[in-house]
Amino acid sequence: MDGKLISDMRTGAAAGVGAKYLARQGASSVALIGTGPIARTQLWAIKRVLPDITRVALYDLRPENAQKFIDEVAPQIGVDQSVFVIAASAQEAVEGADIVATATNVDLKHRYLEYGWLKPGALLINTSVNDPTFETFEKADMIVVDTRTQLEGRGAKRAISSVVAMGLVSPLSIYEMGEIINGDAAGRTRDDQIILYSPIGLGVHDLINAKRIYERALAEGVGVRLKLWDKPVWF
Repeated sequence: MDGKLISDMRTGAAAGVGAKYLARQGASSVALIGTGPIARTQLWAIKRVLPDITRVALYDLRPENAQKFIDEVAPQIGVDQSVFVIAASAQEAVEGADIVATATNVDLKHRYLEYGWLKPGALLINTSVNDPTFETFEKADMIVVDTRTQLEGRGAKRAISSVVAMGLVSPLSIYEMGEIINGDAAGRTRDDQIILYSPIGLGVHDLINAKRIYERALAEGVGVRLKLWDKPVWF
């Protein structure tokens, strides 16, 4: 089973969960930084929970990719292409957006998304981890993660673990999405709060969804069985 499609879908779904629980009431404008597969699934999910989207601003280093995104995604989510705008810069895309979602390959040294770009009440869905500046983490009214393990700085260096390690943000002030969904912590309490949601991704979600897909394929008698090897390696 190819895991990429499953991983792209559950990554985008995390953005939908964030929009459902953390976006301000009446949110209708979205900014997407990067227009690859993750941006596509993020917009699918956001549109699912916020059907009245009136504007989608896109920024990509290659404008032709943004136009291709519009051509393909507009009919998929049932909106006219006039809803989309290709921005000349990341700042232009972000300013004025109710929801900002990132899907880039930016490393820690090249973080760029400034706090001052975000309007009051904005939700920043920090899917690609290193886009926001340290100041953005410091000044955000609320930070939400899918798992606190990303605060520990294991593996690749991440902006969120860096600001915690430097003492710029207290880990005690950071909430897990599960706490909000279960009612153990409050989510948004004011329309003007700027909330930073950092869903780093949980591999177990890939496994759960792969199992569901496999079981459904068996039940419906669809799919193709592929031989991975004649003799398993190491067993």
